[in-house]
Amino acid sequence: MEHEVYIHNIKELRVSTGDQVKICAVMKDDAYGHGIEVMMDSIVKSGVNISVVLKL
Repeated sequence: MEHEVYIHNIKELRVSTGDQVKICAVMKDDAYGHGIEVMMDSIVKSGVNISVVLKL
């Protein structure tokens, strides 16, 4: 996954939903092979309100 594309997609979702809707990012513990640290950086930059990590 291109991280810039992920950030862009979340920002587009924010435009379509407005500021009143909370966006939650849900990932498994290794962020589907991308690495949780790298994905958390993208999540923070994208403006996601809540993040959840599931350890399997």
